[in-house]
Amino acid sequence: MKRVIVIGAPGSGKSTLSRRLAAATGLPHIELDKLAFKDDGHMIPREDWLAINEELSSRDRWIIDGPYMASLDMRLKRADTVIVVQPGRFRCFYQWIKREARSKDQWLRWRWRALHVVWSWAGVAMPRIWAKIEINALTNDYKVHHLLNKDQIEKFISGVEVEMAEAAKSPG
Repeated sequence: MKRVIVIGAPGSGKSTLSRRLAAATGLPHIELDKLAFKDDGHMIPREDWLAINEELSSRDRWIIDGPYMASLDMRLKRADTVIVVQPGRFRCFYQWIKREARSKDQWLRWRWRALHVVWSWAGVAMPRIWAKIEINALTNDYKVHHLLNKDQIEKFISGVEVEMAEAAKSPG
């Protein structure tokens, strides 16, 4: 596991999972949400976004978290691991509202379009994401993990931690 994509709805827990994986593996964590927006809250231009993603995905080691369909194919072409975090709609909605309520970034607060994205993610975005994962899997070799709840996420992270501890003990 050297190049990991973590993808899921807003509020699904992908950034928390990514930070924990980074701590367990030593891989650098890149949160696309922190790169996608200018200081005024508007998204950066598409050409700039694609260039940033090209540079990031060309690196040898990373955990990149974020869905961003425009750049997903280039990340999938380099990934060796894809983690899809997909808890229920109500869980994502609750987590997103909780995060936004405590956010210090005023431009993030209560973006109604974002609320719609969170609510409709499973029916709108996920079928497109799964299609991209399946199509890219025909020519790229990566392992896909589909995590549906907190217990599965915890089990996955624990498994990675055990694997990393065993790898550290073995010589060579």
